[in-house]
Order: sequence, then C-alpha cells, then structure tokens
Amino acid sequence: MQTVYKIKTVLKDSIRTDTLHCVEYKNNWIDFVGCYNKQNEFEGTIESRDSLIYEEHIIPKRFLGFLWKYGCKERRQNIVSRNPYTKIVSAEFITIKD
Repeated sequence: MQTVYKIKTVLKDSIRTDTLHCVEYKNNWIDFVGCYNKQNEFEGTIESRDSLIYEEHIIPKRFLGFLWKYGCKERRQNIVSRNPYTKIVSAEFITIKD
C-alpha cells in the first residue's frame, strides 16, 4: 500500500528561508521531498509505503471433548503494520458464503 500526498503552503515569517531551499528525507517507509520559491511558497510530496500482515485464527467447536469440524467457536483477526510510522485506526472483515 502506498499513499502520496502533495503539499503546497506558504511559509511563515518566523522560518528563516535564506539558507534552506530544498528538503529531502528518504528511508524504507517514507519519502519527503520539497522546495520553496521566492514567494515563500513551499511545494513538496510525502510518500508513505506500508506492508500489512493479516492473521486469522479460528477456534473450532468441541463436542464431548472432540473437535467438531463443522462449527466455529471463535474467530480472531489480527492486523499488524510493518511501517513503524503507521497506526491502524480501523479494519473491516467481510465474509461472503454461498
């Protein structure tokens, strides 16, 4: 999964822009590139990459101590992001059966 966000904003007066013209930061998960022009407008992009791990664990029903193959007692889903800068806010799981 990848998210690209374009930035265009005006820099405040408190930021000194006489020495810094462009910013570039890259690692395995985030790329941030941007420059400002003479009108104190900053333009850049933020690219965030993510890799998700989805785990589903099904606990079958038991009947007289034996596993019952046709029933499900409990179903658990776990979603983990490998990107340390990402926070998973919500997830939705839909099952369609015939």
